[in-house]
Amino acid sequence: MASSRLSRFPSLVLAGLLVFVAFSGCTIAKISGAGPRPILMNTLPARYVVVEHFSVEQSVSFDYTNSMETDTMLAQVLARTQADAIINMRISIKTTFGNFCLTGVTCGLANARTWVVEGDAIKYQ
Repeated sequence: MASSRLSRFPSLVLAGLLVFVAFSGCTIAKISGAGPRPILMNTLPARYVVVEHFSVEQSVSFDYTNSMETDTMLAQVLARTQADAIINMRISIKTTFGNFCLTGVTCGLANARTWVVEGDAIKYQ
């Protein structure tokens, strides 16, 4: 009887791991940002020069709201580049190996993920 329980153990562990992976991959996000300079998801019709293409990452743990304030991330880019606006913005959420390990070790309590914001900082001509 004990040997039949042990023979089922690997399949139970595999099933539990598959359920964990399936549920940890579902994310609904709310992305917001505000500031004095324009932040656009596409190119604007005015004449401009691209100062810098940027990519900013921020890791978040123990956050169950699934929301991110992008203005804090973009304020650093605007201050560094002295740009007039940000265009062609792309926002993505990814799980790195470190995020996966932290979430796995805490059995999903850490809810770790990495937000990536990309775009072009521009100056008007």
